[in-house]
Amino acid sequence: MLDAMLRRFIERLQPFHARMGIGTQLSYAGHEWDKDEFDLAVQFSGLEVNTNGNAQLFAPAGIRSTDWITYVSNLLADRVGGRDALLASCKKHRVAAGVFGKGIVIETTPFFDSKDAAVPADRLAANKILRALRWGGVLRMGFLNMNGAATLNGYFSDLWVRRFDAPGIWPPDFDKGLHREVLLIPPKKKLVLKSGKVCEVAGRYAQKGAEDPQLVLMPGDVAPLAPRLGKHGQRLGVEAEEWQLISLL
Repeated sequence: MLDAMLRRFIERLQPFHARMGIGTQLSYAGHEWDKDEFDLAVQFSGLEVNTNGNAQLFAPAGIRSTDWITYVSNLLADRVGGRDALLASCKKHRVAAGVFGKGIVIETTPFFDSKDAAVPADRLAANKILRALRWGGVLRMGFLNMNGAATLNGYFSDLWVRRFDAPGIWPPDFDKGLHREVLLIPPKKKLVLKSGKVCEVAGRYAQKGAEDPQLVLMPGDVAPLAPRLGKHGQRLGVEAEEWQLISLL
């Protein structure tokens, strides 16, 4: 029934991307409860955490995360060679996927286990397949707690988004500090990666000339094409790009 409801929403709204899974729901005064949401996210990596709303402004630029069910429109799939290429990659990695409307639906094993439980293999594979479509300029998804409690600030939001990229990212290591913003580590050497080329250095990349992160790539990932957006944020197409490494991970 939930699957059918998501598909109905997709048919009606024609989104750039969509996802469905088990998530949190905060009250109107979410800033009073976001520390509790953070605690849940630490305990349950399969939980889809809420957002303070700013991330929706960047929906055309890419997905924020994968979930139990993730929908990717043809417009977004064009960045990695198109719908058929994305379907072929899913088949290769044994991830369930099928054409639906003007895009594809990717379905993985649902899980809501504790931090000590293994993440399903198809969920890890889906994360890898869709990583090049993920928007890497993550904003803080929670509020800044002035009392010193950990929340989904910029630093922890970034770790949460990357939680399936490699072991040891999530749950966070609090001994490394309670930073407020994403930590940027400038590379010692300039590195430019063209669309279609395989990444060899894990890091944050941006379109040549940009200063803020737009993409996170791991070794073995293929650099995607870049979205071409109109003045109102509408997607006009894709184009070849030179991605510049601006921070190591």
